[in-house]
Amino acid sequence: MIRNFSNLSVLLILFAFVFDAKADVYTVNAGGYYYAPSSLTINTGDTVYWYNDGGFHNVNAQTNSITGEDYNNPESFISGATSTVGAEIYMHVFTVPGTYFYDCSIGNHAANGMVGSINVLYQNPTYDTPSNPVDVTFRVNMQDQEVSESGVFMAGGPWQVTQNSSYGYTAAGLSGGTPPGFLMNDDNGDGIWELTLTLEANTNFYWKFRNGYFNNWGAIEGAWEGSFSSLGCGYWDNGDRLVVVPSSAESFDFCFNSCDSECPLPPVNATFSVNLADYPDPVQTVEIQGSFTGWDPASNISLTNVGGTIWTSPVFSLAANSDNNYRFVVNGVSELLNPQGSCVAVDPSGQFDPTRLLQTSVSDTVMEAVCFESCLDCGSGIEGCTNPEASNYDPDATINYGCLYDVTFAVDLTGYDMSEVEIVNVNGTFNGWCGTCNVMYDEDGDNIYTTTIPVPEGPVEYIFTTNGWEGDAESFDGTEECVLATATEEDSTQFYVNRYYDVLPSENVLDPVCFNSCNECINQTVSVTFRVDMSQQTVSAQGVTVIGSFNGYNINANPLNDVGNGVYETTINLIANTQYMFSYANGGFAGLESVNGQDCEAVSGYRSLVAESDSILNPVCFSSCDLCEDSQFVGCTDPSASNYDPNAVSDDGSCVFAGCTDNTADNYDPNATIDDGSCTFCNAFQAIIVFSGDASIAGACDGYVQATGQGGSGNYSYAVYDENSIPQNPFGLCAGTYTAEV
Repeated sequence: MIRNFSNLSVLLILFAFVFDAKADVYTVNAGGYYYAPSSLTINTGDTVYWYNDGGFHNVNAQTNSITGEDYNNPESFISGATSTVGAEIYMHVFTVPGTYFYDCSIGNHAANGMVGSINVLYQNPTYDTPSNPVDVTFRVNMQDQEVSESGVFMAGGPWQVTQNSSYGYTAAGLSGGTPPGFLMNDDNGDGIWELTLTLEANTNFYWKFRNGYFNNWGAIEGAWEGSFSSLGCGYWDNGDRLVVVPSSAESFDFCFNSCDSECPLPPVNATFSVNLADYPDPVQTVEIQGSFTGWDPASNISLTNVGGTIWTSPVFSLAANSDNNYRFVVNGVSELLNPQGSCVAVDPSGQFDPTRLLQTSVSDTVMEAVCFESCLDCGSGIEGCTNPEASNYDPDATINYGCLYDVTFAVDLTGYDMSEVEIVNVNGTFNGWCGTCNVMYDEDGDNIYTTTIPVPEGPVEYIFTTNGWEGDAESFDGTEECVLATATEEDSTQFYVNRYYDVLPSENVLDPVCFNSCNECINQTVSVTFRVDMSQQTVSAQGVTVIGSFNGYNINANPLNDVGNGVYETTINLIANTQYMFSYANGGFAGLESVNGQDCEAVSGYRSLVAESDSILNPVCFSSCDLCEDSQFVGCTDPSASNYDPNAVSDDGSCVFAGCTDNTADNYDPNATIDDGSCTFCNAFQAIIVFSGDASIAGACDGYVQATGQGGSGNYSYAVYDENSIPQNPFGLCAGTYTAEV
């Protein structure tokens, strides 16, 4: 992690290096085939004295007296021999850390056990605590390095900074100038070396990592990190590392000799095998090709027959934690794999054939033998989808795997500016967010674009886009009901927000949704029929068209059809409640009409319309707001008229209404233009008993009554009812009370 800075901080560094003068002194006694103690653990700067207890001895830390090989100690030394009892044999101040082996090189003393060792520990220098102290932990990944026995150090830094604290400070300066620096630790043995330094807040700290202890700049090649100047993380003359010390405790990760915070993992070994028991032809050659060979046939790796029908590759290296696509090749012909195989990777764009996929880990991989063109070994069955509901149902499959179910995606682009849209796409987890590989189509012109894709059962994420990723992509804030927010791997505070759907093991047809919304579009598509009367025009051989804001003023986009009597029309789907400008054209732009100055002009001689629902426009005369003279669409427009014309759009006053024309009649109709004999005159009506007679004797039923009316419409009838409103024969009445109704 590097924190860049734009201006050098001019700060006074308020701490200094303090030399530790507390060095210890140790004594080793030498006698008959012994050093006592035979092993010591000391710190750098400590002194060791060897004294003779008796005999003739020396101290040899140069060449192993038994094997004759160099001890390869951090420092080499050898003393003279002495036989004086109590005399000092040798004295050495250990300034270089590491493990030292030595022996007595006199005669066969070493072979008889006169050997010793000293482990010299590095003592990190101390320095005064800064005035604004912050603990900063540095970690460097050395997993791909052969680490020196003396460990890993933080050291160095620009000499200009070391000598001028206003620029910051360096590891060299804090540790006493020229190397050694600060020893890091790898206590858990994971190859990550760590050190915490207490530094001055908000200042610049420079250093490099060094593999091994060296007391001067003349380290072996590769011990010091190289210059980072050309890599973007180096500063000053030698491209040193820089951290701007934060105001609070923080940790920083590094990869040795790299600007990256993480090191690439070491490669792993892989071995592949294929079983050709089911291969029908004689086998001449068996090879493997893949992403690790660049798919170059010339780079194919040959397999060897290891017995029977099994062929195995040599061991070769692959990147750890990587995806590796490959195929077996027999007799120069690549295998063809079932896209739904358990070991198969499918290119979502469909550009490349399916391949096998090996995802390596951090360990070596030995692949079990599989049958040619199968993910299983020969005779183990047939992989495929066994669910008849799936779009890829395989009746021959014996092992269920890889079922896909049709999902129909639908997006409503009503209200969307399509002027720069070439294609509409759906992108998601099911196609690798591939951009243009799944195109959607509006097959019926209703602005709803659909496509059907076979997808595995379970959750999927997706969004709609235009022109792949070159146009617009839907964007959500994560609060919508149809989306799922997933934290990114790089930053847990950042989220991918996409549509979400759980695919069912059956056919899935999703409802159309408005672009960038979980809901259907509010402004729905409406059908508008444009009509123009060309009966007073000579129609161009190029025909009649309508241009407007709905088709980008494309003169050829919407031609009109001749429906007879000089009328031309076409139907176009538009967005409801949206204003459009348009004009009719007779033979291209040269024949474009103009309604300039007329009531129907919107702007620049163009007409306009706003349709709330499906509409049929009046067949206006070309270049006019009105119908043509003698238009067939002029007539009676009143549906209640006896001569109503359903095709008429302009009333000519010809409507005829039949009814009672007598203004004294009860049902007089002032709108009636012809009398239909329906007049009634109930206001002057009077009921009259014409005659009546009682029953001739008691119990007889020969009474009678006759009634009529006058002053009404004539043609009167009457009926007689008893007290229970039961109709009676007016000429067979018994004694009683009756009502005559005229």
